[in-house]
Amino acid sequence: MKIYAVLGIAMAMPVFCGAEGSAEAAGGNRVDRTHEAVSRFLSTTATKVDTFFDGENAVEEQAHTRLKLDYASIFSRKDSVADNLGMRARVHLPRLSRRVSLVFEGDDDVDTLENEPDDGFDDALDDATEDSVVGLQYLQRLNQNLHVKLTGGVRSDPQVFAGPRIRYRHAITDQWLARIVQDVRWYSKDGWEARTRFDADHILGTKWLWRNTLNLRWREAHRDEQGLVTTFGTSFTRMLPNGALRLQWYSQVASASRSQLDETVLAVRYRRQVWRDWLFLEVVPQIGFQERHDWAPNPALRLELELIFAESHG
Repeated sequence: MKIYAVLGIAMAMPVFCGAEGSAEAAGGNRVDRTHEAVSRFLSTTATKVDTFFDGENAVEEQAHTRLKLDYASIFSRKDSVADNLGMRARVHLPRLSRRVSLVFEGDDDVDTLENEPDDGFDDALDDATEDSVVGLQYLQRLNQNLHVKLTGGVRSDPQVFAGPRIRYRHAITDQWLARIVQDVRWYSKDGWEARTRFDADHILGTKWLWRNTLNLRWREAHRDEQGLVTTFGTSFTRMLPNGALRLQWYSQVASASRSQLDETVLAVRYRRQVWRDWLFLEVVPQIGFQERHDWAPNPALRLELELIFAESHG
């Protein structure tokens, strides 16, 4: 009887072990599915926020014909009132290539084709200019997370420019999404320029997107007076019905500057669709503390109206 009992236990062991292994596999599959779902939700939320704010992280990775017109006024205690009228157009060229677009930009304030302002962090790096830009862009999606863009064109200074832009994103965990964007430009007059941007996104609950940003920029033409310009900060964004609210802080320092910090800004950005789904109004009250104003509080208000037309080409 003891022999039969031992044999019975021995024969039952694979069954119990198999059941335990199946339970562990099922549990592992559930964990993997949960991780994938949360990571997808984080990525979708970040893309939705970037798209609504017309951020380059979303816009530049799409192949479509697009026209953007915007007008902005900035009222500041320490600085004079500034008005800016800008236009940006991209025409998809399917006969040339599915990935090639013709781009034209005319802007009283910044060269967005070259500097690609996104959510305020990049805007802080830009210098005023009145140059228009015409160029060609070639976009190659190597996979879902890795995109490469080649840009070449002419600026109205005049000078020609060209260079690549590489964007890579990776889900570090199911709660954190990392992204790095590397831009390199060569200008026939101004020489080389390099910009590196790091973003780390995190979902707070189900409503807020928390983004931490580090932006580095070096320009050969400004290496003596600026050196390496660093902008860092954080933002909290919540999507609302027909709108979005963003709480934002950033600071900037140039390595060639005599002070340890050049500027720090606190801002509240409220953006919403008005009247039509292609018309956007943005109101941005902010307060800044700049070294050039001896760190005195500098409240400001920016009002911006944007018209965006786009036709997708898949």
